[in-house]
Amino acid sequence: MLAWVAQAQEPPGSLRWSYKLPFPVRSLAVSEQGVALVGSDFGSYLHAVDVVPGTFLWKRDLAGSIWSPAVVTQDAAYVVPNAAALIALRIETGEVLFWLGPRFPSGDRPPWQNKAPPAVGSNRIWLVSLSGTLCKLDASGQPLGQTELQGLNQTDQFWSRPALAGDSLFVGSIRGRLHRVASETLRRKETIDLGEDIRADVVARDDRLYVSTVNGSLYAFRADPERTVRLWKLSLRSRSPGGGTGRSPVIPLVLEDRLLVASRTAAYCLDRRTGGILWRREFESGIAAPLTLVKDRVQLITGQGELVSLALASGQMLGEVPLRGIPTAGPLAWGELVLVGFSDGMLQAVTPP
Repeated sequence: MLAWVAQAQEPPGSLRWSYKLPFPVRSLAVSEQGVALVGSDFGSYLHAVDVVPGTFLWKRDLAGSIWSPAVVTQDAAYVVPNAAALIALRIETGEVLFWLGPRFPSGDRPPWQNKAPPAVGSNRIWLVSLSGTLCKLDASGQPLGQTELQGLNQTDQFWSRPALAGDSLFVGSIRGRLHRVASETLRRKETIDLGEDIRADVVARDDRLYVSTVNGSLYAFRADPERTVRLWKLSLRSRSPGGGTGRSPVIPLVLEDRLLVASRTAAYCLDRRTGGILWRREFESGIAAPLTLVKDRVQLITGQGELVSLALASGQMLGEVPLRGIPTAGPLAWGELVLVGFSDGMLQAVTPP
């Protein structure tokens, strides 16, 4: 049975509310309006929670486990559960807008557990299957075109969410290939071989593209009209806490003129144009999750399960507060709150320290 406990507004570093779900929290997304969407690879329900009071809004059975966070827009949430290719829901009510699959697009293999979330534009949606079938849809889910990113007997896989930059769509693969296709015609324009496993989301802002790899590299590209120009590469490969060399994708948070990114042991603030390091903050216990931002405070979670605030301008430590453990989802910022989910089904909202 679901339960929630609301807390009075507390000073920085305090628990605002807790909400108990019947499954481990594995995926977490939040809309601008403050609707948190919570899913799990244990069970098939997507739950919606109002993040202001921490109260239940609705739940929807998606008939399969949910591995990746929903992609949210102003009115809709797009989810890729194990039993379907793509499901669109109305955020306010959970009403199904369209449901595609499980075998979709035409000729694709049966659905797999690990699938990339879609790229969503103003009136178009782009969805790539694990085996590299790229499909363009309209806002109602009707297919408008499709292309194959690899041959029939090739074994590359596509786990990374595509990104739109200019008039092109960029799709990364686990064999380190970055495919560029025309977003409207799906004409293949270019393939860049990085030779490093791409599993984290490809991130774009304006005509700039940021690609992180399992090896700990972060690449920046500029999407010129007919070719993709590599601007810089930064290696964030680091030694894991307790020994050994860390291998994990570095997922950048893109700001107006900066990038925030974490390796296994350090938080970085980078100049977005040059890749130069503006500041770097090491943590002996490691960093357990990607970074998020609340106003001018960078939020991170250490390997000891502490929520830490750093000054965006300097990286100075502003405070820390112990959590109930190392989260399995989050941290995710909304307003003045940081949302985190745990393996025992607890979802919590914390005010930054």
